[in-house]
Amino acid sequence: MNVKKVNLWEIKSYSGVRGIYGVQVTPEVIYRIVNAYASIKNPEKVIIGRDTRPSGIPLKYAAISSLTTVGCKVIDVDVSPTPAILYFTKELKQNGGIVISASHNPPEYNAIKIADKNGILIWDEDLDEIIRKAEKEEINISKNPGKVELRDINNEYINRIIKVIDLRERVKEGLKVLVDPGGGAGSLTTPKLLSKIGCRVISINSIPGKFNRPIEPTEEALKETSKIVKLVNADIGFAHDCDADRLVCIDEKGKVIGEDYSMAIALKFILKTKKISKIVINIASSKVIQDIAEEYGVKVYWSKVGEANMIKKIIETDSDIGVEGSSGGLILKEHHLTRDGAIAALSIIGEVSETGKTLSQIIEELPKYYMLKRNIPRNNVNVEDKIESLNELGEINTMDGVKISSEDYWALIRPSKTEPKIRIIVEAKTEEKAVEVMKKIIRKIS
Repeated sequence: MNVKKVNLWEIKSYSGVRGIYGVQVTPEVIYRIVNAYASIKNPEKVIIGRDTRPSGIPLKYAAISSLTTVGCKVIDVDVSPTPAILYFTKELKQNGGIVISASHNPPEYNAIKIADKNGILIWDEDLDEIIRKAEKEEINISKNPGKVELRDINNEYINRIIKVIDLRERVKEGLKVLVDPGGGAGSLTTPKLLSKIGCRVISINSIPGKFNRPIEPTEEALKETSKIVKLVNADIGFAHDCDADRLVCIDEKGKVIGEDYSMAIALKFILKTKKISKIVINIASSKVIQDIAEEYGVKVYWSKVGEANMIKKIIETDSDIGVEGSSGGLILKEHHLTRDGAIAALSIIGEVSETGKTLSQIIEELPKYYMLKRNIPRNNVNVEDKIESLNELGEINTMDGVKISSEDYWALIRPSKTEPKIRIIVEAKTEEKAVEVMKKIIRKIS
């Protein structure tokens, strides 16, 4: 396939490019993107890793070939969680990091994410410069090709995580945990991590690259996993996406807790056990997360949706932690500025162990909200043109789309960046109120 046929701007994603392998994202596309990155940034040392998608193999080698062509030394860690690759970018004093992963997208997708020397995903302005350079199709070649070093970082990553959320000798005796990494990179780390801190671990869907369920750990995707949690009498069930930066948990009754409430439990434990003064929450997260932060006297800041946006706000406000309830993401600055599903898992285990309560009992004690999500066709609708009409529903915030806040509900209306749709989220104290508000919004913007 000729790369000229691929519009790089159309597959631009957060900190890289993303699309269907062989159609939008090809080895040639990756080669040119990486060569452009290396030509602009001139890195001497770069770490690279991937998730478990089969397409990650040719894409990884295309990136390595591109880096060594410009004389860069490469550390190839192969299959590893994205948070591990980003952490070791900084820990091993690399000039940059490259992750081949489409995270929660279906198996036919793949992507590249680029990080700076601190293991922080690059901002939009840097990515735009790289894409403009890649479009020129000029290949930079060094007379002194770089070398490749193979390294396994997964055990080192596990040991580091254990030190950050130290539950050794604190885990509830006999705690049984079912782990479903979904055939992703977490297959190599999360079961071993939890065994090491004293959990009784049952692992399913843990053959790397074998996707027995949809990669994104939604309630629908986890139907069979939920049944198994109940069948084996597990105390907790955990599920990851393909690169293990997200987490969803399942209670002992086999009920999928969902991203927002999973992160709420993790946050509660962290606020109890660490000195946290400021937190960033993304604008699409449940109010339960804000409630918990305020209960512990923590100042709340809001960010746009997207990991890079949250990290930028954490740096800007010097906050200690970031929570993306909408995607099951937890960022603990003490460890590293990236989402980490393993950190979230340990925090949830910590809350269950410290309280002596079941997961369902902990959930029962949290504030109750009902969230409704809908996608409607965009049909050339400009949401911002509807602000005057939407004003009648509550206070308006246009940080990211249009957010409406009222005393007993909030709503977020955001045009999708990847599909011709408008995404609507409504959260209220009752299901009836959420349905009522959703209908009003759809009428006003349609």
